[in-house]
Amino acid sequence: MHNTNLKPDNLEGKHCPPYASSAIMLLPIAYCLLPITYYLLPITYCLLPIALANYAIPNL
Repeated sequence: MHNTNLKPDNLEGKHCPPYASSAIMLLPIAYCLLPITYYLLPITYCLLPIALANYAIPNL
């Protein structure tokens, strides 16, 4: 009985906290970055043709 009780405890103690802590730490960062990415996406779409033109014209 003691062995069966120790095995899940060891698995939870070793495997779960690193993944759980990393996920918990990344969630607020992801929620903070999501609106920034939504604001930057149209800017990148506007700047990409300009950047491509600046790189393509000197090569031609």
